[in-house]
Amino acid sequence: MTTLLKKLEEDLNIELLKFVIGKQIFCEYSDNILDYRNAILVTITKGDQVNSQAIHGQYEDKIAEITTKFESLGCEVEIFTNIKTK
Repeated sequence: MTTLLKKLEEDLNIELLKFVIGKQIFCEYSDNILDYRNAILVTITKGDQVNSQAIHGQYEDKIAEITTKFESLGCEVEIFTNIKTK
């Protein structure tokens, strides 16, 4: 059962990543066109407000900076990556 739930959660995150990329199109840090196969989804939640942003995989080092910044403001930060390691 747990495996099924993890698979469903991963599938949902991939669809959310595709949706966010479709709206955002360009990476905020590189101005490169985003692709769900090499992007990172950052979801920031505070109370009832939820904001998701996609970042190009080459800017993975920005994740710690973003996480620290928003957690210091009392937000919950969730990271999802669809990048497959070889």
